[in-house]
Amino acid sequence: MQKKYTFAAIACAQLCFLTAAHADFLSDAQANLQLRNFYVDRSYDSSTVKDQKNWSQGASLILKSGYTDDTVLQVGLDASLRYAVRLNSDNHTANGIMPFDTESKTQDRDQFKLGGTLKLKVHDTELKIGELLPKLPVVHIDESRQLPTTFLGAMLESNSIKDTKLTLGRLTKVNARDDDHYVDFSLTNGSKLAHSDALNIAGIEHKFTKDISGSYYYGGLEDIYNQHFVGVTYQPKLSENLSLRSDVYYFNTRDTGASAAGEIDNDVVSNLNILSYGNHKFGFGYRQQFGETGYPVMNSWVPQLYLANWTVATFTKPHERSLQFRYDYDMKGIGLDGLSLLLRYYTADKAKMGKIENGKEDELDVLLSYKIPETYVKGLSFQYLYAKATTDFGPDFTENRIALTYNYTFK
Repeated sequence: MQKKYTFAAIACAQLCFLTAAHADFLSDAQANLQLRNFYVDRSYDSSTVKDQKNWSQGASLILKSGYTDDTVLQVGLDASLRYAVRLNSDNHTANGIMPFDTESKTQDRDQFKLGGTLKLKVHDTELKIGELLPKLPVVHIDESRQLPTTFLGAMLESNSIKDTKLTLGRLTKVNARDDDHYVDFSLTNGSKLAHSDALNIAGIEHKFTKDISGSYYYGGLEDIYNQHFVGVTYQPKLSENLSLRSDVYYFNTRDTGASAAGEIDNDVVSNLNILSYGNHKFGFGYRQQFGETGYPVMNSWVPQLYLANWTVATFTKPHERSLQFRYDYDMKGIGLDGLSLLLRYYTADKAKMGKIENGKEDELDVLLSYKIPETYVKGLSFQYLYAKATTDFGPDFTENRIALTYNYTFK
């Protein structure tokens, strides 16, 4: 907790210095306020597993400065303040939303996060130091609950080469969606828990043609694993009302160094295709796991959204094969501007865990989203998710999520 406030104090001192020295960097500054009322209810089909319920109100203030007007090195600073308070009574079970004490079996009443990021820019190359929110194949934030997972470290991004983006980074801490301070990276592999000093990142993205782009990323969780990612995206416009997006992803992950988490031997091939026609979208996804272990998911709620079939269930067990069938409809086609419907069905088999050789899993999702047209209340949106999951590896469950969000940008 002390480290969190020390870091915030340093960020505030930097902001005061930059304001005094280069007042011009405020001219391009932006401030965004987000208010989010969030409810989740996961009910298990088992009398021995506690249901997970949480209702909370969150408020996040994100401040982003412009840059100083120096001709060579430009400097900026971002800051964030995030707060959430639980509105329902404590049901003494961890639900991945707010801090939970495993010894006393109690959940904190509220959650508070502070962050700051120093930005250094030279032409088309930018270095960020401090709080980071990466959305990369080898590490990604989690925004599926109240407050997001965030990271601490340094990230360099360069667009100085035409049609190419280069990324280098070193992340040293993670602040989980259900926590309010930074901790070391860790991974649980079976019954073995291991910690790591850092996650090292290197990547390149390149646009080969108007329709084809590719990427390679490396993620090295020190003394635990090395991960390589290759992705190809094909995105042609087939006609005036018809377009396709097809993504093919490959992950290769092996234990390395001290192999602190034990053996990691995993390969994943996945493909997601979305065909858009007018207000309709039709999707099909496929993923196959190979190797002796499942896909290694870092602790602290670090998701892997680049695995094509990742949702409430993750389908990451050894040898698991999963399929996704998806349909989206934008209801502006029937005069309901701002309202959209998403239907997804996942089915998986061949999963191997313990004594189960051909485990099966299924999930049905219904997602209803409504963004109020700007002519009424600009920035207000509503989202409802219904998910029904069945699995051979634990109790089946039904989950409902409701989120009412309001975004306001100060000008």
